[in-house]
Amino acid sequence: MKPRKRVVTGPSAGGRAAAARRTPTVRRIRSAIVPVGRGPRPGPTGADGRPSGATAASGGAPATDPRASPLATVDLSAEVAPRTGLRLRNPILVAAGCAGYGPEVAATVDLGALGAIVTRTTTLRPRDGSPAPRLVERAGAVVWATGLPNPGIDAVLERYAPAWPTLPTAVVVSIGGEAAGEVGELVRRLEDVSGVAALELDLAHLRPGPADPAPMAALVAAARRATERPLVVKLPYVEDPRRLGRAVVDAGADALAGPGGLRGRVLGAAGGRLARPPALGVGRGFLAGPVLLPLSLDFVAELAAGVRIPVVGLGGVRSVDDVLDYLAAGASAVGVGTAALADPALPGRLAEALRRICAQAGIADLGALRDRLRRGPDGTAAGRTLLP
Repeated sequence: MKPRKRVVTGPSAGGRAAAARRTPTVRRIRSAIVPVGRGPRPGPTGADGRPSGATAASGGAPATDPRASPLATVDLSAEVAPRTGLRLRNPILVAAGCAGYGPEVAATVDLGALGAIVTRTTTLRPRDGSPAPRLVERAGAVVWATGLPNPGIDAVLERYAPAWPTLPTAVVVSIGGEAAGEVGELVRRLEDVSGVAALELDLAHLRPGPADPAPMAALVAAARRATERPLVVKLPYVEDPRRLGRAVVDAGADALAGPGGLRGRVLGAAGGRLARPPALGVGRGFLAGPVLLPLSLDFVAELAAGVRIPVVGLGGVRSVDDVLDYLAAGASAVGVGTAALADPALPGRLAEALRRICAQAGIADLGALRDRLRRGPDGTAAGRTLLP
């Protein structure tokens, strides 16, 4: 039995594919949310989610039953794809690739503290990836050019899929392809695999056209035709996110994530030397890290204002302040990427810090938190007003 929501789509107007615009009929299924555990919770946390103060020093054990604590009554569950039933324990996700495929980190990372993990982006056939070096650090930024190395969908299903139903968090499988047939075949291979809460179609590695979103919308439509699972579409950075967002929503996206795909170039020599070779093996790559935060917040705010489905904010998250900023900008969930590579426990601490802020402010759930964050001093203007 498939623990997910099944959506039946009908024909669309004008003879277009049924995936383009649909009115779903939803059957009841088990939610993708994983029940919150009842174990002791850590003590107070700082802006980066790290324990602080006397409670942290004593192991974080509460003086009273945690079920009686205000923390235990805060509902951080996040609806990421309400049309097809993806509801997560909390809004903190580990972005694609930063937790591998899940089983590799299960022994060292508290996956149960997360809303979801997004797997490495997987292609139909194996990919060796780009030549080294693939990642270069600069102040406040990382520039990477991995070339999406992965063993291919068949090997992924053989090696990792059996463990997905056993993981204590939702698994979102990221897939990538440049042709509609390739994307459709990837989705079909995953359609009957247990333990997959949703699919993420990664368009961020593709170079967007100058003004035409149709090629990317065609890839989304191909995925939609092949599955009834929740479909999250990861968008590249573009100047007009509203237009691209509307196009992929019309093609069948249930949620959007982004931005990704912001190009960057790093030169390798230093110390005044005149030779300036490329620092990356392929010459140019993609930008990540804290430097992206202001740009990403603007992208998410524009995107959320232009579509009527949830948006997952990506880029530059290091602290609970950054999470609050994304929620204030209109995001329904937040992905942690580069910072999770350096500190795999950070996403779980951010979720706990968010819960503690809600408890201290008397906020009962994520919806109330997002509403509070978007109220200005006069109660009407949008903008973050809740201080941790």
